[in-house]
Amino acid sequence: MQSKRRRRKGLTLVELVVVMVILVLLASIATTVVIRRIEDGRRTKAVMDIKAIENALDHYKLDTGSYPTTEQGLEALLVPPAGARGWNGPYLKQRQVPIDPWGNPYIYESDGEEFVLFSAGKDGQPNTEDDVVVE
Repeated sequence: MQSKRRRRKGLTLVELVVVMVILVLLASIATTVVIRRIEDGRRTKAVMDIKAIENALDHYKLDTGSYPTTEQGLEALLVPPAGARGWNGPYLKQRQVPIDPWGNPYIYESDGEEFVLFSAGKDGQPNTEDDVVVE
């Protein structure tokens, strides 16, 4: 009778392993969900940044008559480029050109009449499925 009591006081090795496996599975599921949420948050921040930059570019065009060229870049929103008449900036509130949530500069190309602005996304390579583009 005493040997039965001793066995029931603790868990067997098999029971401990089963509990540990269940905990590892739950932790991996939770980690996957958290990582997905973080990535969704980064994409949302990139979209918001792009919209703010587009707004600043539109104000720049209203004042100067054209968008900054690719060579002038987004820095033209902060510092007047040579020959920019009517510049009334800075056009960005944060007083610096934001970088995307993955640590890369936003990609800006313009001929002065139209522009393309997007983030290369998680992989940092332009023109891939990771790009964040606002339509």
